[in-house]
Amino acid sequence: MKFKALAALLSATLLLGGCASTSCVVLSSNPAKNENTNLGSGLLGSVSITPAATKLAGDMLYAKVAFFNKTNTVQNIQYQFQWLGVDGFNQGNATPMIPVELGPNMSKVVTTVAPTPETTQFTVNVCYK
Repeated sequence: MKFKALAALLSATLLLGGCASTSCVVLSSNPAKNENTNLGSGLLGSVSITPAATKLAGDMLYAKVAFFNKTNTVQNIQYQFQWLGVDGFNQGNATPMIPVELGPNMSKVVTTVAPTPETTQFTVNVCYK
């Protein structure tokens, strides 16, 4: 099972090759896997990211990610969801990379619904532009 989760994380990391930035992270909807949601070195120390997942009626996964700009300057990021099943394998296609501009000390929450009822978790890929 750990191998499947590692394979899914590696797969999600490979998706970051399309990011035009040099600073990207992959965070899981499983909070136990997120060792550090405060990102720095460009993104580190500038933006905190908090992913969360809940089930909606009809057993569809509802994904929510909160971004917070901890600085007094504008931060430009982009994010992408990758959907995973109980076995850790992809469920449908990843969302496209979506740009977000965070003003000084600004919070933004983004939400979406998984593509299949079999989706049980997600990763969110976040890149600093």
